[in-house]
Amino acid sequence: MILNWLNQSLTRRISSLSVVLLSFLLIVIIYSVYKLESINQEMREVAEVDIPLTTTLANIETLQLKQDVLIEQLHPTYGIAHTDPTTRAQLLEQINRHDEHMTLSLESIMQSLQAGLQHDRVYLEAKQHRQVVHQIQQLHSLRRQFQQQAHTLLQKAATPQFDTAAQWQQIKTIDQQLDQSTESLLLTLETMTQEIAHYAQQHEQGFMQVNAILGIAALTIGLYLTIYIVQTLRQRLGHIQSQISHIQSAIRQHAPLQASTNTQHHHDELADLEQDLNQLVAQLSDAIHNREEVEARLIELATTDKLTGAYNRHKWDEHMRVAINLAQRGTPFCLALLDVDHFKQINDTYGHDLGDQVLQQLVQQLRQQLDQPHTIFRLGGEEFAMVMRQLTLDQAQSKADHLRQQLAIQQQEGIPSYTVSIGVSDYQPGDSPDTLFKRADEALYEAKSQGRNQVVCH
Repeated sequence: MILNWLNQSLTRRISSLSVVLLSFLLIVIIYSVYKLESINQEMREVAEVDIPLTTTLANIETLQLKQDVLIEQLHPTYGIAHTDPTTRAQLLEQINRHDEHMTLSLESIMQSLQAGLQHDRVYLEAKQHRQVVHQIQQLHSLRRQFQQQAHTLLQKAATPQFDTAAQWQQIKTIDQQLDQSTESLLLTLETMTQEIAHYAQQHEQGFMQVNAILGIAALTIGLYLTIYIVQTLRQRLGHIQSQISHIQSAIRQHAPLQASTNTQHHHDELADLEQDLNQLVAQLSDAIHNREEVEARLIELATTDKLTGAYNRHKWDEHMRVAINLAQRGTPFCLALLDVDHFKQINDTYGHDLGDQVLQQLVQQLRQQLDQPHTIFRLGGEEFAMVMRQLTLDQAQSKADHLRQQLAIQQQEGIPSYTVSIGVSDYQPGDSPDTLFKRADEALYEAKSQGRNQVVCH
């Protein structure tokens, strides 16, 4: 009877503490699932909406540059009014083809935004995404005006009464508005992507802190439960042994069996507790592992160019600040800007898909040729940057020229041959990222103006 009472009392206390422990475990699991779902929604928005939009808008920016070239061909200085009908027809065909590419890009953006808003893939800044939709609609309207005015100029250029200069000025004004609208769109989307990445990072930090507190609390309760069970078992066994010494000899013969059975029962309860603690540790480990995977994926999406695998502009700004800080402490480095020569002709001749393969193969070759400390960035289109650490200007020029030669002679089945122009500049005391980039960009421009497929240093 005494043994039964002691067993029931111990079981009730252990059960009460187990309920508290399991409650904390449930809180940890529910909180982890909720936070992971929130982070997953943020990551999905970046992956399915914002990053594709950024890529498409970059293509639109390239199309705007092509449009500037077409506008210059319409300039009255070139005598558009006195050109033959065949030349004007060819120019009109180029404008129509450019308009088709621009239309496809704008429709792609609209579909991404509308699909994201309709299917709730836009989790943050939905109002700003709707504003982007409105801006794109305005850009569509300006594009149609540009095409109409260009058609009017080409169709009526030969008419004596038609004011070609005034018509070209209207087209130029619309083109400037298109440039401003495109730049505004890129800035708006870049700001939203940065805010989402920053918010996701804060979200993860809060998730890690609260999860750590809950995990420590649950672990503390588990340890207290283990200590309590051991101490209680010792007390109960000591009390049973003292009672057995006063029992009659007949009962004393059954005492060892009774004690042994009860002790075995206590060992079973400890085994159950051990299993619960193992499950707790496994669940906490899974939660931490899932958080680390989400964090790594978010960082990759926010800092890596989707097409080539090189770092993007977000990583570029951060990396340049770090490199300049190190240079101010005595660690030299150089900046090399690389541009694929006649990349537009590659796209026009072989198609954009093969052009994308050229960029991917270029980054792969650069990674094979560059050492570990050097870093590759895609700044936009076919323009790349290489941060060459611990190299003087002469060493960086030699390295860049070796890269240029290797790229010029490389052959890969299915990919056309191409060359690159490279501009190199080294860090000078007092340089900022902008001044260093400007010198390298001037060197690149000089390399291209001198005939391309060469390296120029400033």
